[in-house]
Formats: sequence, C-alpha cells, structure tokens
Amino acid sequence: MNLEELKELYEDGSKHSVYQNIPKFVSDRIEYKVQLDENWRGDTSRLTYIYDKLKNIDFTSIGDIGANTGYFSLSLANEMKDKKVISYEINNNHVEFINTIKENFNLENIQIINKGVDLKGIDYLSEVDIYMFLNVIHHAGVDFDVNLDVSNLNFKQYANQYLEKLKNKCKILIFQMGYNHGGNKLKPIISPSEIKKMFDYQIDLIQETGWKIIDISYATNRDKEYKSLLEYGINIGEFNKYDVELFNAYLEEYKVYNNSEFYKRPIFILSNNI
Repeated sequence: MNLEELKELYEDGSKHSVYQNIPKFVSDRIEYKVQLDENWRGDTSRLTYIYDKLKNIDFTSIGDIGANTGYFSLSLANEMKDKKVISYEINNNHVEFINTIKENFNLENIQIINKGVDLKGIDYLSEVDIYMFLNVIHHAGVDFDVNLDVSNLNFKQYANQYLEKLKNKCKILIFQMGYNHGGNKLKPIISPSEIKKMFDYQIDLIQETGWKIIDISYATNRDKEYKSLLEYGINIGEFNKYDVELFNAYLEEYKVYNNSEFYKRPIFILSNNI
C-alpha cells in the first residue's frame, strides 16, 4: 500500500475531503493519523454509540448511504467480520480509498458501490437489515437531486418521500441530519439555536413516514458522549407529545445548547413497522 497515494485519495480537496477520521485499526497499523477537531465534529463518539446500539439488534447486513471515506463502514466491517457491509459513495477518490483499505486489510465482508443515492436511486439499493443515513439528506438539492429544486420550503416534503422509500430497503434506520441546507449556514432549515424546534421537525417527519422511534440521543457538551432521551424518561407519545419540561432539563443537564451545530444533531434509531 502506497501511503502517499492513500493520502491523495483521502485529501482530494473535494467538498467533504478530510471530513471523517481514519479508522483506528488503519491508523494503528500504518501510522496515518489525521487531526480532526472532535470538539466541533466527531466520529469516535458516534461510532461508540452505534456499536452500543447494534449489540441489541439481530442483523446480518448493514449499509452506509453516503459513506465518505468509509470511517463507519470500514470500522464495522473490521469489527464485525461476520456481518455484510455495503458502502454507497459517489466520490471516486473516496471509493478508491475504501477499496484500498479493504484490499490491504482483507475485509472481504465489505462491498463498495460507486454511486450516490438520490430519490430515484433508492429503488436500486440492496435490501439490508440496517441502513446508516448520517448527515446526508440535508444536502439534497445541492449535492444531489439538484434537478428537483429542493429548497427549505419543500425540504420536508422531499425528506418525507425519501424516508418512506427507505422503508422498503431496511428494517432499522440509523438517521441523523443537519440544520443547514447543503451545509450552508446562511440557509438553515431550522436555526441551530432552535433545538426544540428542530427536534419537533424531525419527530413529525418520522411519524409522518411511519417509522417507529427506538432511541434518540444527543451528544453531551462535556465529553461528547451520546445520551439517550428515552433512558432519561422522555418518551414520544401519540401525536408526538412528550414531557417538554423533562426535555428542557435533559438539554440543560448535558449542556446541549453549548454544542457546535454538528453535536446539536440528534441521532435517531428507527424501526420499520412493515
């Protein structure tokens, strides 16, 4: 494996270049480390949270939509060699990066598909037990599905169609989305200062699309550990009713308001009731 060529693939100068960490099992062996500020945006704590949730789910296959350089896909494939992992990624360099790691670390259980997954592309997704859909959908209309003229005004309608179609492709969905359309701070879907408003926006979307909430977690401000709202006693009832006072107490205890925009994004674990 040529380290310089690997670096060129990872650091290709694209919009989401140098966006994810190098998987730990890779950096431990080849001493290729990238210093990302995990106080602003992190992968380590999210992966820890996902590992913890997967322990309680019976599955044989998991997919990653918008895999970037494969931090999650590769880490899962290395840790769970008895599971099938499928990565979907549109960036050719990032696909080659994942493939290089796959070949040099003998990760025969991972399949890399060099495609983006727009609304029509969902029809061609492989059916798996679980899909990870992390911080992708808010880029619709900017990085994909540009022809659909997705804007803040119709974004929820678009997201509704996307999540409904995903119900045909997996039993469990690990979902996270950003506040800013296309990552543009000047075009927020919901202002990052409006945590409750964004929370309500997402649980309304989830209810409308028929997914069942298994867990919701935000990162704490102190150590970025993801803490479950449901374990805190906050349950989402019929018509998306929940204890607002308890929700505010949760936000205050874990200082979620002090987080960066990225860490203000809750992670949802959703179940398909079909």
